[in-house]
This record gives sequence, structure tokens and C-alpha cells, in this order.
Amino acid sequence: MVDTSILLRRMATIRHSLSRLASKRGLSRAEFLADPDAQDVVLRHLQVGAQAALDAALHVIRDAGWELPGTSVGSFEVLARHGVIDPDLADRLRLAGQMRNLLVHVYDAINLDRVYEAYQHSAGDLERYCQALVGHFRL
Repeated sequence: MVDTSILLRRMATIRHSLSRLASKRGLSRAEFLADPDAQDVVLRHLQVGAQAALDAALHVIRDAGWELPGTSVGSFEVLARHGVIDPDLADRLRLAGQMRNLLVHVYDAINLDRVYEAYQHSAGDLERYCQALVGHFRL
């Protein structure tokens, strides 16, 4: 059985990161690229939001006894196969997970233009993910 208290904590983390990202959403690309403090907020909360989403997915997979993915970002595909999220959302979350991996492992060569695009578009995916978890697990 899935421990819903863990899911609720992960979703609270995701939503906190979404709130911090929203505080920078009004910046133009030029403003974002010129503002190191805004970059720090966005980089951190893209990473944390995606990590919390991955952690929630892996928690569900382990507690439900489903097959473990070959990679962490494959966890969203497992959730889609079991009807927790739809396949399109799984693909989009996989991209968020890949962005997280870049932020963590390739931190010295971050493409800030790509980061700008990611944070302008990924918030909706993370919110839909939270909504899917709420609906599936009746949280």
C-alpha cells in the first residue's frame, strides 16, 4: 500500500517549487539572462520540483510492488503503464527529469536559454502530475 503521507509531502515540495518558479515567470528572456539571482531561484526549483516528482514516483512504484525502471526518469513511464498518469504527461515529466539530471551533473555548462524555456513550460506539467496523484490515490 502506498504511504500517502509521503506523497503529500512530495507534492508540497513540488508546489513550493512551483510557487518560487512562478515568482520569476514574468521575466523576459533578456531579464532572466541578466539576473543571476533569478537564475539561481529557477535552477534550484526546477531541480527540486523534478526531484520531488521522481521521488514520489519511485515511492509509488516500490510500495505498489511494480517493476523498477532502468533509470530514474523511466519511473514516469511505469506510472503511465499502471494508469496513474497518462503517457503524454509521462513523456513530458521524463524531460523534466532529464533537465534535473543536467542541472545536477552538468552544472558547469548549463544552457540558460534552455533553462528559460523549461521553466516557462514545465510548471503546468508538474501541477498536472500532482493532480493525477491526488485523483489516483484520492488524496
